[in-house]
Amino acid sequence: MNKYWVIFKERYNRVRRKMVLNNYYTKEIKGGKTTRAALLDDIFLILIIFLLISLLLLKVSNNIILSTFTALVIVFFLAITLYKIKMKKRYKKIGEINDNIINKKIIRELSVLNQEDFIKYIKSFLEKYYSTTFFQYNDPIDLTGKVGDEVYVVKCLKTSLEDRVTLKDIENFKIKMNDMDVDGGIIITNSYFSDEVKEKSNLILMDLDKIKSILKEINECPSETEIQDYILTRYKDKKRKIKSNITFFSKDKIYKFYILFLVLYGISTFVPYSKYYKIMALVAFILGTIIGGYNLTEYIRTKDDIHLHN
Repeated sequence: MNKYWVIFKERYNRVRRKMVLNNYYTKEIKGGKTTRAALLDDIFLILIIFLLISLLLLKVSNNIILSTFTALVIVFFLAITLYKIKMKKRYKKIGEINDNIINKKIIRELSVLNQEDFIKYIKSFLEKYYSTTFFQYNDPIDLTGKVGDEVYVVKCLKTSLEDRVTLKDIENFKIKMNDMDVDGGIIITNSYFSDEVKEKSNLILMDLDKIKSILKEINECPSETEIQDYILTRYKDKKRKIKSNITFFSKDKIYKFYILFLVLYGISTFVPYSKYYKIMALVAFILGTIIGGYNLTEYIRTKDDIHLHN
């Protein structure tokens, strides 16, 4: 019995995982629409197409059975074609969503680093990318290392994502680099470079996009399974938070109203002013029902409104 229960639980978890992921991706693609809502839209569209084709064929043939059957065949193949097109677009969108999640994750990881930690991060990052060793140096040069037979110096510029690295920001680095016997320089930032730096600088420039590109090359980016696990973890956290926030409408309060209803209605049969007790019992019952109903609808509404990036 335990064996079958484990198998059932594993299958249930797989189906549940797939449903949550499908719902999340659908909401991201459809601008907030759930999987159920999107499915209903598709069914409604197919029905409209079926009715229009049926009416058109009926007008031509004057045969209800023939027109209905022909319309069903046409709509069947049309639905398959539309489904394939839709799934192709969906997979592309899912890839874009996963890339966006990776981007946000990288930005978040870099944003919490101070300058010293950022230099250490870049040191490890460059060593994996170039398969060599870099050493920390004195400001304004942060790192130095040998790539092949050439010696490079590195400047790590940790800034806010909104700022742009200008020529002034790298001026001291270039002066120091020119005084040294090196083959080239690398500027790395967690942000982006200004147009003047791109046009006038002969240094190797690595901005946020380049960092993300290299992380993919060295397999440091999260895999598809890791992204899905991240989505599910955030989903569970959001769901748990939503449940804990609905404190006013707790089950305990609902039960108390129903117990109060039973008590007041019970004693109303053998005490004076029985109508008064019955009215108060009815009020308690109505309040418990209203709160319970609101609690249920609020939970259903918020459960389907979980967004990862909120």
